[in-house]
Order: sequence, then C-alpha cells, then structure tokens
Amino acid sequence: SSLVGSEMCIRDRHKTERKQEAQVSKEERKTGRARLRAIQRYVPDTPQFKALNRKRIIYSAIGLGGMVIAIILSLIMPTVQIVPIGIMIVSWVFFFISVRIDSKQLRPLRQEAYERAERKAAKQSKKH
Repeated sequence: SSLVGSEMCIRDRHKTERKQEAQVSKEERKTGRARLRAIQRYVPDTPQFKALNRKRIIYSAIGLGGMVIAIILSLIMPTVQIVPIGIMIVSWVFFFISVRIDSKQLRPLRQEAYERAERKAAKQSKKH
C-alpha cells in the first residue's frame, strides 16, 4: 500500500523531529562531557583539597613502589612467591585507597569549587 500526500508529510515531519531531537541530545551530551572534563581538570586552591590530594599522591606512590618491589623480588627469588604476592596485595590496597580518596573526597570538592567559580564568573559578567 502506498501513502497519500498528507500521510507522507506526517511521516517526514516525525522523521525530521526525531533527527532534531537526536541532534539536540548529542549536543547536550557533548556539552556535558566537556563540563565534566573541565571539572576534572579544575584544581581548587583550598587547604583541604591540597591536603587530600597530597594524601592521594602518597598512597599512589606507595602502591607503585610496592608493585616495583614485588616484581623485583619475584625475579630475584622465583622459588619464594609468597612475599612478592603479599607485597602486591598490599600495594593494590594502597592504590584502591588512593582511588577512593579521589572519587569520594576530591571529586566532590572539585565539583563544588568549580560550580562556585562558575557562579562567581556569571555574577561578575552580569555586573559588566
């Protein structure tokens, strides 16, 4: 069966609307991703953020150092694997703690400070 003119117009209008909605959605996602990247790069100049970030870096460094030591020990003492495995497990715990500090403590501080800076910038642009 074929469509009559008005049915074709309705069909085409719906297709156009869906394409426009998809384009708007795509633009919103792009904007959202760009905003998330900006927040991730934002470094608040607060003592609390600096202390937590320093703590995160130390935990990461301990984790990395432990991994290197575990690898070296496993190469030096291939028959005694319990020590390198134990060190590796402890190293992963330090990495996990550093990731938790980043995701549960630093990220909210970063986002809060970024939004505060956005509001301040918007307020200043309204004045000028």
